[in-house]
Amino acid sequence: RLARAERPPRLLRGRDHHRAALAPADPGPCAPRHVPPTAAAYADPWHDFAQTSARLADIVAASGYSVSISEEVESALADLSGVDLAVVNIGCPRPDRPAEALEPVTVGLTAHLASGGGLLGVHVSSTSLTTMPTWPAVLGGRWVRGTSMHPPQDMVDVYLTRAPHPILTDLTDFEVLDERYSYLELEPDVVVLGEHVYDGRRHPIL
Repeated sequence: RLARAERPPRLLRGRDHHRAALAPADPGPCAPRHVPPTAAAYADPWHDFAQTSARLADIVAASGYSVSISEEVESALADLSGVDLAVVNIGCPRPDRPAEALEPVTVGLTAHLASGGGLLGVHVSSTSLTTMPTWPAVLGGRWVRGTSMHPPQDMVDVYLTRAPHPILTDLTDFEVLDERYSYLELEPDVVVLGEHVYDGRRHPIL
């Protein structure tokens, strides 16, 4: 089972010639939590963001990037200058963050993507930034409160699609331990690369 987060989520920011940014990412209803803004707002009781962010940092670094971690989610996302890849791994703030607090994030991410920067959203990030109107389009979809859900964590088969994408080269279907987010709302232009089966239907997982 997922451990309780003991530290706030993190944002990896890259530097030097190869750069990567990683903002740390539970489904299930986001229980109300009265917390101050910035880093603590993006933690939750279900995810060990310190552990998952460190693991993601290792994976990104192994690909040749220089990686750094910031615990200030909003300020880091607002300024992604010099970053090649932003990996977002953050929880669901409750109460929701004020829309005006996320305006700099919108500006920063828009500029980052417009300049060719990459973005990887991880796990519970799809429940986050709920008062940022462009977040679902940027991420490719979102968790819909009252509709989206996940069955208990277990081993699941991931079936790769036939989408023409280089990441699928030489890959085959695989099994992974996961919570299997289901009934997400996808943007119409999303290209699904991997799916799982739950409740008799296929759901995107990659």
